[in-house]
Amino acid sequence: MQYLICYDISDDKRLAKVHKILTKDCMPCQKSVFICYDSNTKNRLMQQVSNVINIKEDDVRCFQITGAVNNMIVI
Repeated sequence: MQYLICYDISDDKRLAKVHKILTKDCMPCQKSVFICYDSNTKNRLMQQVSNVINIKEDDVRCFQITGAVNNMIVI
């Protein structure tokens, strides 16, 4: 499975921490959009991210990618 993880973090320090967490194991597509290639990795990363964010101020979303999107080209 592949997953698209995107975020909108309101605080610069939390933003940097979330970006660092996702950059380790995911492929960046844009500044706040990443692709993760494994469910176990996605679960671990989302747990780490949930420990950093403020749920009242920040928004982190994870979507399972299915179908033709798997063949997209990222430059």
